[in-house]
Amino acid sequence: MVHLRFVCQLYQMQLDAGRYFLHEHPVGATSWKEKCVEEIWQHPSVERIISDQCQFGQQHDGEPVTKPTGWMSNAPHILQQLNKRCQGPRGTCSATGTPHRHALGKVARDAAIYPFLLCKAILVGLCKQLREDGHLTAGSCGFTSWNETVENLSDAYVNREAKHILALSSAEEEESEEEPPDEARDDRLCYATPQAEKPIKDAMSGQILDRGLVAIARQKELKYFLAKEVWLKRPRNEAYQVTGKRPISVK
Repeated sequence: MVHLRFVCQLYQMQLDAGRYFLHEHPVGATSWKEKCVEEIWQHPSVERIISDQCQFGQQHDGEPVTKPTGWMSNAPHILQQLNKRCQGPRGTCSATGTPHRHALGKVARDAAIYPFLLCKAILVGLCKQLREDGHLTAGSCGFTSWNETVENLSDAYVNREAKHILALSSAEEEESEEEPPDEARDDRLCYATPQAEKPIKDAMSGQILDRGLVAIARQKELKYFLAKEVWLKRPRNEAYQVTGKRPISVK
């Protein structure tokens, strides 16, 4: 009950923040009648469906296991992907055409592990929900919706040098020629101020990224390169003197 009340508090936090949750318990579980669960279930955006896990490949020793399961979520596309019932007659699985194995004892314990197709259905539904709600674009490997400012980020993510770079990257500092203070500057790094109005997009997915976190990631990546002694910093005019051409740019 302590765990059940705790996860219901998490569900409420997700609902309040406009995010998603997915709750699963066996259909016959008495937990569905608990007050904390019923309160979440009564939320206008929350629905519950029932599915049979045999339709997603749940089996034991090659025999299908029905395991009727209740799913509760505020993500309609996830529930849509999971909403499959076995239609086989007289105990026969409609997915395999063979008799079901009763979920008792060791069979029930093993059936607690989600089969691959069930996990895939959840993720497919989540991707569809994220796309419909505008959080994810086609071909994306992930998504970023962190709108925290640098002042709200923990010191574990932002050190003094990163904070200064973020300040240089802000719209207020765009026209500034001020350089980082000596104690925050690494002379082996090149400090650039990106255009404030131009969004920073992921090279793979095209999704807009959080400017502050991008600045921190760039700082971390550059310091890694420096630790591996990938390059030596040289003046730009040396390229013109030696080759007659501008330096080769890199991302």
